Amino acid sequence: MKRWVFCIAFLALPLCAFVEAPKPVTAQVDDDVVVIGSAETKLRIQIDWRSDELVVKPIQSVAGTAQDDLLRWYSRDYFAGLGQDSPGYLIYTRDIALSQIFSDPKNDYAEHYQKTSYQNPSDDAFAALRWDIIAANDSSSGLLCSDNDGATLMEKMRSRKCFTACSGHSIIAADLLEQETRIILLHADAEDIGENIKFLRSEWHTSLERRGADGSWYLADPTFGFAYVEAAGRRLSAQEFIDALEFGNADKLTFGVTRQGALYSLSGETMLREEPTLASLYYTPDKRLEYQIR
Repeated sequence: MKRWVFCIAFLALPLCAFVEAPKPVTAQVDDDVVVIGSAETKLRIQIDWRSDELVVKPIQSVAGTAQDDLLRWYSRDYFAGLGQDSPGYLIYTRDIALSQIFSDPKNDYAEHYQKTSYQNPSDDAFAALRWDIIAANDSSSGLLCSDNDGATLMEKMRSRKCFTACSGHSIIAADLLEQETRIILLHADAEDIGENIKFLRSEWHTSLERRGADGSWYLADPTFGFAYVEAAGRRLSAQEFIDALEFGNADKLTFGVTRQGALYSLSGETMLREEPTLASLYYTPDKRLEYQIR
């Protein structure tokens, strides 16, 4: 049988939080075949359940998969090391090379672009709070915060008791911003493929929408640090942003990116080049959006 090359990687942090680059893992095949996904995923793998660690290798790849598609694995033991009780997650990731899975939490790349000239008080408040989150967040404790209160999360982060990822960032922004907000849960389909192991069609994410003066909701992501994304001067909701990416309209977008409490204007193409995981991992067309108003 013809073999196809996929990259299989262990990630160093939980979903939607990157500190270290993923490390490739040697894969072997000697057990039962598991077919993952529908006609859209088109991926067939083999898993050795007897191994101490999950061992995975694609054994058949057909139209719909690409050379840069990835399988990434978060073990249950890894989550336990962070103080979390979670199943293991095997995540299928399309159209991105392993070297592109990174993040710059401080958004230092933004300093090379133009500061925005039309900030408003709510944008300033978002940018200032986002910088406070990044300045306080330190993963050296090795424990992921599990509190559901923004003020408590900030206190624990400042005292280096734990760190936060996208969910914590969004809770802090929702609780501490004066502007009306709602949390967005971006879910992908999850399938049980073994005891305490789930397969995700794409990576889950938590973000935020803010209420504009006209009453509409628009996306502001405290993890990636953009206060808004616009098309033709109108701020987009999370679903509108996903639709714009799906239909190839990134060149029509403008992002308000935060850096050290200031806002910078980046074109859509520039932003997606600087943060390639936005389109490939998080704001993907398969996502189901759920909203929480706190």
